[in-house]
Amino acid sequence: MTLPRSRKKRPSAPATGNTIFRIFSTASGPLFTLKMSDSDVTGAELAIKTYGYIPTKSITIIFVILFSASTFLHVIQSLKARMWFLIPTAGLCGALETLGWSARLWASISPENNFAISISCIVLAPTPFVAANFVILSRIIERLGPVYSRLKPKQYAILFCSAPHPHPGEARTLLFFNMAEHDLSKTIIPYLDRHLSFPLLAHLVETSLFPVEEVQAAQYELAKGTNMFDYAVNLFEQIHPDEKVPTEFDEKRKNAVSTHERLQQEAQAVLDVIENPDVAQALRQDKNQNLQYLKENYNLTLDQITALYNFGQFQYSYGNYSGAADYLYHFRVLSTDNDLNTSAHWGKLASDILTGRWDIALEELNTLRDAIDSRSPSSILVPSASGATSAPEPALVQLHSRTWLAHWSLFVYFNHPQGRTLLLETFLSPTYLNTIQTSCPWILRYLAAAAILSRKSSSLPASASAPVSPRVRNAIREVVKVIQTEEYQYQDPVTSFLKELYIEFDFEAAQRELTLAEKVVGDDFFLGEFREEFLDNARYLISEAYCRIHQKIDIGDLSERLNLSRDEGEKWIVNLIRETRMGADAKIDLEKNVIEINRPPLPIYQTVIEKTRGLALRTQAVGAAATRTGQQNGTVAKPEAQAQTVAVK
Repeated sequence: MTLPRSRKKRPSAPATGNTIFRIFSTASGPLFTLKMSDSDVTGAELAIKTYGYIPTKSITIIFVILFSASTFLHVIQSLKARMWFLIPTAGLCGALETLGWSARLWASISPENNFAISISCIVLAPTPFVAANFVILSRIIERLGPVYSRLKPKQYAILFCSAPHPHPGEARTLLFFNMAEHDLSKTIIPYLDRHLSFPLLAHLVETSLFPVEEVQAAQYELAKGTNMFDYAVNLFEQIHPDEKVPTEFDEKRKNAVSTHERLQQEAQAVLDVIENPDVAQALRQDKNQNLQYLKENYNLTLDQITALYNFGQFQYSYGNYSGAADYLYHFRVLSTDNDLNTSAHWGKLASDILTGRWDIALEELNTLRDAIDSRSPSSILVPSASGATSAPEPALVQLHSRTWLAHWSLFVYFNHPQGRTLLLETFLSPTYLNTIQTSCPWILRYLAAAAILSRKSSSLPASASAPVSPRVRNAIREVVKVIQTEEYQYQDPVTSFLKELYIEFDFEAAQRELTLAEKVVGDDFFLGEFREEFLDNARYLISEAYCRIHQKIDIGDLSERLNLSRDEGEKWIVNLIRETRMGADAKIDLEKNVIEINRPPLPIYQTVIEKTRGLALRTQAVGAAATRTGQQNGTVAKPEAQAQTVAVK
């Protein structure tokens, strides 16, 4: 396959291996980690796998042996009896079954990367076997008497081979489409904090994409690493109803209570000082000046102020997110420790997300994004001291930070009223678009969904909606380019819908992909609430593209392409033309049941203007780049020329 650009080598995600990226850390090591360890997320105990279960190793070995022996015997039999038709039929069937069950045997060890091999081989294997049955049937008819058959013996094999096979899209829909395969929870969770992972796992319980017992096991493994002991005990009792609760929880609870009392006393001593009205009036914007004032007048040092951070961190660990947000905010106002301030910033963002304060969370998100983009070392996630042997490249660390922020921002963008528009503004910027293409191409699902959700509103007349930026207005066009470029490393029904509609111009394939995308969107944690809105906007895109290339459109035909009945389609199209700009060009003839599109031709000078828009700016950019390259070459060439002159002398 020829790619439109060279493939980028994606850096290993910080959520894998031994590299630990932290939000909160103490001197003794990380307490909360953005990394989900292999045993937490991808281990056999959790089984959040593509299969939805873990194949049993002994069963798969038995089937591999049986199919291998059967294939070997059929091949020997065909050679001995000179029945050559058995080799490409029964022999091929056995080989495919052996390969498919071998993939399942592999899945019992490493289930992540072999689902396609297993399901493809096992589903396709019966086809050549059925062909062998037709050949055998024709030979039986020859023996018993062709007069008793309505078809000639050879016509059975010809009929089977020439029979119409399912369309690839239909085969994909009927055979290969597995809803669990398109669930991104397993992919996204490694880039989230433990507490941010709980809502995703709770959503998996509701959707029933995976066995409830396995999702509960995943929740239990995550809860064990926190101070939410009652929640962990409750999950343990649901998973193991006949077993006693481990005594370790009682010990941890006692230690947590004593730690809570100690940290609360330390933090309260600081709060008593900073909540004093006289102190509040004396504090200024300069943190160093504030620390000096607090030390001189109240003997309050930076180490004592850190008690606010420690107590906020502890409250976060047992699920008091609003309290954690308050203490972390007070700490950031006073502290000059850049590392702890950054850690508190991420923790404050997580707390605001989990408490549903979306306006405040959006402000935190924007502030953190600006800090990361400024390439300030204190604003970027750094590896913990216990696991880092050398400082990583700043550009790579910045890329990882943007990757984490892209995943965390999904909570905000799909809950804030203006979130979809803000997502397009952020993710379509060059820096974050490069981040998505390099390290997290699965975010394209949410970028494509946001573009679809914003399309209808961006097409409304200017008086009916707020001003829309050019980036949002042209979001579909930009997203389609990225989908076409990144197709080799990620695609799903949502991205495939845009590809079929705007690249292949295949309306039937787009209709099939929309049917699948509707289910994917409905099951997605972030997109589930927008299912109806997504479907409505996707139908608008189909009708818009269809009307663009036709002058007369049968309403019944368009309704069928929109997966609507004739009456529903007629009502939907009438409302669409009434609400959007299509009303200026489209008229409905109810007698003929057609839509007539009267689109005036674009003047030639307007066409030239559109084609050459931005040409001057691009020319200046190319000239500046050429000048810069020439200056660099000249700088390098001067020392060489001087050396040659000295040599001649």
